[in-house]
Amino acid sequence: MTKGLFREKHVAIAGVGFAALIGLMALLAVATVIHGEWVVGQMQAAIAEHSEKLNQANTMHSAARERSFNAVTMILSTDRARLDALVQRHSELASEYMAARERLLAQPLNTEERRLMDQQFMLVRVTSPQLNEALDLLIMGEVETARRLLVYEVLPRQNQLLEVLSRQAALQHQAMQTLLSQVETSQRGHRWLLSGVGALTLALAIIVAGYILRRLAQAEDQVFAKTTLEAVTEAVVVTDARQRVHYLNPAAERLTGYTLEQAIE
Repeated sequence: MTKGLFREKHVAIAGVGFAALIGLMALLAVATVIHGEWVVGQMQAAIAEHSEKLNQANTMHSAARERSFNAVTMILSTDRARLDALVQRHSELASEYMAARERLLAQPLNTEERRLMDQQFMLVRVTSPQLNEALDLLIMGEVETARRLLVYEVLPRQNQLLEVLSRQAALQHQAMQTLLSQVETSQRGHRWLLSGVGALTLALAIIVAGYILRRLAQAEDQVFAKTTLEAVTEAVVVTDARQRVHYLNPAAERLTGYTLEQAIE
């Protein structure tokens, strides 16, 4: 009975300890997952930001490219009604460009992005008045003067603007590709980390379970041996190599007249 009660008591203690270990490792796994999700969330937010920047840069590039094509068409056009429509479209494209620029400026920009935006501003500040002057000359009938201004002044700077806008879009595209690669690497790393945590949990559980079982077996054997020795009628004295007493059973105590505590002292 004593042996069974002892076993049940220590099995319960071992179960509580084992459950605590599993709970701790589970918390570690949950913390790892939460941290991984936070990292991915931060990267996804950064990707969304660069996606918005890329969208605005593409809008600006498309508007500037169509303005260049529109300007060439105006130079070649001899139809007054069509010219008026081209001028109207030119104005609309300018509004689209400026609106996209303002949205892009509202985004957080790094040093290189800011530098490209400044280059765009300098080119537009020079090109826009010249383009308006050329349009006025066309409307007034001074076609040749307007054409020379467009061909030798406006269009070369407009091409420079397109090149800067292309670099702006390429910069955002490269940043997005880098972030996507980082997200993939992070996800792969967290999968490995979770696998490692799971493997570590299993290994620790096996080690702890084996240790507990060995300790239970040793303690159970000691209790059983002590119970047996106390039940026998023969005197039993346990000593070490120096003849120091470590144990007396009740029969030995009665025979010698010493208690176990006295014998050990």
